[in-house]
Amino acid sequence: MDIEYFSQPNVLLIDGHEPKAVALLREQLAELAQGRIGSFAVHKLPGFRSVEGSQLFAERDTWDSGVHPDPKPPVFRCRLTPLTWQNIEVLLEPLSEGGYFGSSHQLLDHHGEVQLIIAGGRGW
Repeated sequence: MDIEYFSQPNVLLIDGHEPKAVALLREQLAELAQGRIGSFAVHKLPGFRSVEGSQLFAERDTWDSGVHPDPKPPVFRCRLTPLTWQNIEVLLEPLSEGGYFGSSHQLLDHHGEVQLIIAGGRGW
């Protein structure tokens, strides 16, 4: 799964067709939502790859601030509440089972400066 930033329309895109990688992402999001971990680096999970240095850190917070660039782009932090992380984990379920890839996409978060989208490919 590639992690890539697009300045127009200000989107951090996770794309590819790797159900096992999405399943691993879901597991980490569940850990985050349940408070077992406070943060993790999405781009360092097996099956994920940074495109042009794009990095994404998922962090547990007390309010949904969403995706914002770090002072050193292309590094991004997505800070969300446990409930929102849980909702995103549920949205990823069909993708972790191999369904809905291809030209499909799913908006995962819109709270911050940057939208977070997962898609079967760059042509979302």
